[in-house]
Amino acid sequence: MRLRSWRSPVGPRILKTALAVTLALAVVEHYGASPAKVVFATIGAMSAVGPTFTASLLACLTQICGVAVGGLLALTMIALQIPPVIGVGVGIVGILTGYQYFRLKLVPVLPCLVLVNACLNSAVEAAPYAVGRLWDTAIGLAIGMVVNMLIFPYDNSRKIRRTMEGLDRDLILFLEDLFDGDEHLPEAEALARKVDALEGQLLLFSQQRLLLHRARQKRELQCLRSCEDIARELVVELEALRKLKDWDFQTEQRMMLDVTVQREGRQIYTNLGLNDAVIREGPISHVIHLKISSDGRHLADIAGDGVIVATPTGSTAYSLSAGGPVVEPVAQTMVVCPICTHNMRFSSYVLSPEHTLTIELERNGRKPVYLFVDESRAFSLKADDKIQVRRSKHTVRLVRLSERSFCEIFAQKMLPGGFEDEK
Repeated sequence: MRLRSWRSPVGPRILKTALAVTLALAVVEHYGASPAKVVFATIGAMSAVGPTFTASLLACLTQICGVAVGGLLALTMIALQIPPVIGVGVGIVGILTGYQYFRLKLVPVLPCLVLVNACLNSAVEAAPYAVGRLWDTAIGLAIGMVVNMLIFPYDNSRKIRRTMEGLDRDLILFLEDLFDGDEHLPEAEALARKVDALEGQLLLFSQQRLLLHRARQKRELQCLRSCEDIARELVVELEALRKLKDWDFQTEQRMMLDVTVQREGRQIYTNLGLNDAVIREGPISHVIHLKISSDGRHLADIAGDGVIVATPTGSTAYSLSAGGPVVEPVAQTMVVCPICTHNMRFSSYVLSPEHTLTIELERNGRKPVYLFVDESRAFSLKADDKIQVRRSKHTVRLVRLSERSFCEIFAQKMLPGGFEDEK
């Protein structure tokens, strides 16, 4: 039998709260401690010890504003000569309504105490009493804030790592259950809940503001955010994979390319490509010269590193990196994109699929030039070779693993902030 490791119920936050209250009481003692001073300084110190810097700062602002509002309401009731009991009731309604409207989580104890004491105790002057309680609260809040930031600052990075390690294990178990042949298929909802928990932990991490490690925290947060996005995307795709066994999915039909090489009037090479056909220089970088024709008519002369003929599916791959346009994958077009061309006036062409492209090598001498179809094994070309590229009669059907549109997926993958970068 394995025994659980003992953990003390007294954590760092409890110790920090006790220290903050002790220091606050020590300070108010210097200018004559009274029950009111002790209460307001104590509550202020306790309120400022939050889980994160942002939470502590919000608590401080809430308590300061609350005490000020309570004092102002009391002064207003006295100035209007409203009976104390009625004034207290009206003031409490206003305070509670304000806290509810702004969705403040703190209990409005301090503003209500200021209001009640200033309205009901005739021996107390309202204005000096409100200012004094505001000062007492500020002392407690300031001490609590400093203690919270400097002593055992909250850092949930270890908890985040444990969550991510657990999520990694669960993803592997999900895949094992998915493909083990059992009738019972796992659900992705549990994984989605863990990703949501990870998101909440990352939010806390971003609010900690670790002053001594601010740059490191920013780098870690960017990395962890990327991991969270990947995990969330995996959950969506795994749920889609689970539906494959029931044939509950949608497909997309994609265009393909027929690529052939003719040498001395004889066809010596043929291949089928989904993404692109690339003609480029060999391992030694040099300028190659290519002549491109479409259906026997001259289209372009290229002097550079080569040329890419891409399908819509391949337009977001090598062609995009070379400066080519983005084409919706289900479209029926061919993209001709030069690679580092010397002629800056020639960018790219988007052609209809009825074209048959012929690419010829010109003035390259013995310089090595190669043909790649979908990054397959390189095929060495010679000076008189003619490469023909046309739309294939064959197509491929791909399973859609997401209900999102192509534009949404592209923005998320290719832009750092997705659509937020466009705003």
